[in-house]
Amino acid sequence: RIEGRGTHFILKPDKAGEVIVIVSVKGQVITKRSFGARRIPDPVVKLSRSAGGEMGSGEFKAQRGLYATHDNFDYDVSCRVTGFVITRADKNGAQQFSFNEGAAFTTTSLELIQRVMPKDIYTFTEVEVKCPGEETTRTVNSLAFHIK
Repeated sequence: RIEGRGTHFILKPDKAGEVIVIVSVKGQVITKRSFGARRIPDPVVKLSRSAGGEMGSGEFKAQRGLYATHDNFDYDVSCRVTGFVITRADKNGAQQFSFNEGAAFTTTSLELIQRVMPKDIYTFTEVEVKCPGEETTRTVNSLAFHIK
């Protein structure tokens, strides 16, 4: 897919692989170039600055959602979190769940987070993200936090 007009165009390949760009004016080929197109790599989803581990209850309660980042990618790309499941397991093993739509915590998820106690374990699973130019979401890393 090509977007633009005049002398400025953006090429958006449908799939990864070799892309051949042919520039022509009035049917005469000016130049022909081959480029490699890659899929945007999976982002890493984080809560605060962490992808899991130990976290204090106060810091945990202060969070407002998950975000996706590409720490080691050459291009400025913003994939967005579209949903996830949050699970609270208390020190006795009792579990509570909340499905969260979007990156920001919903009211139900915030209520679950506000119940945080030391020794709880919170997991964020089935994390879905959508990257630019893609029609579908993809599942990325899960997170687990042990509350201090």
